This record gives sequence, structure tokens and C-alpha cells, in this order.
Amino acid sequence: MQQNNSFEILLSGGNVSVADYCQAMSAPKSELPELTKVQKFVVKKMGIPEEEYRRGVLADQLGDRRMETQARKLGNVVQGILDESNAGHKVEWVRSRVLGARLSWGIKVSRIDMEIPLNEQNIDPGLLELEHVEAFKDSVRRALRIFGLVQSVKKG
Repeated sequence: MQQNNSFEILLSGGNVSVADYCQAMSAPKSELPELTKVQKFVVKKMGIPEEEYRRGVLADQLGDRRMETQARKLGNVVQGILDESNAGHKVEWVRSRVLGARLSWGIKVSRIDMEIPLNEQNIDPGLLELEHVEAFKDSVRRALRIFGLVQSVKKG
């Protein structure tokens, strides 16, 4: 599959996994991020131990990195399907949005915004193995066909 990294990644809302949290809690103090002036103000105002707050910041950073990796993988999978059709469509952006406890993925292809519903089996252990999930690829192909972005639902 052709890797197309020219699309934008948009992250909205935090998505810290248990693994992210555990990694942050066990990280050596020397690996914790430095706090900004605003974060230091919050620590002081709220009376939170600085190390605890820094671990929370690290957990957020780990979650963001994981979500960015998953979004990039999702965009590459969709771009690969688009490339199969030879219609010249390109993924413009991939968006990860957390609303309450629900994770939603959006993708913009050739000026068309689409929501991509994912269930837990597609998300866990993450989209890192998504290119091997043929059922998901088939549902993306059907969605792209509905939007007129591909003419067939042929498998690659």
C-alpha cells in the first residue's frame, strides 16, 4: 500500500489509555516533561504535587502520540483504498474526537467529510494493525462508494 503522509491529523479531546497512564506513572522522574508557566501556576493554585501533575502531562502526551499514530494509519488505509480506484481522490485530513466516552474518527476526502464508526475490536489493540482488518476495509470501501468516491467495492 502506498504511504501518503500529506494529510493533516486533527486531535480533539483527550484519550489516555490505561497503558499510557501506567507508562507515565512508572516513568523515571528524569523523563517527565517540564511544566509551562501556566501549568506551574495551576500546580501552585490547586496544591497538586508537581511530580504528580508532570506524570499527568506525560500521560496526555503519550495518548496524543498514540492517537496521532492511529490516525496516520487510518488515513493511509483509506488512501490505499482510494488509490486502488485510480480516481485521483486524496485524504485531506483525519480527525480523532473524543466526546464523553465515545471515540469518533472523521476523515475528509476530496471536500467530503465522513464519520468512520469504529467498534472496540477495531480500536483495541489499536489501529496499528488495521491494514489487516479486511472487514473494516470493506466497510470503508462501501462508505466511499456511497459518497461516490470509488466506483466498485473491489478488494485489493
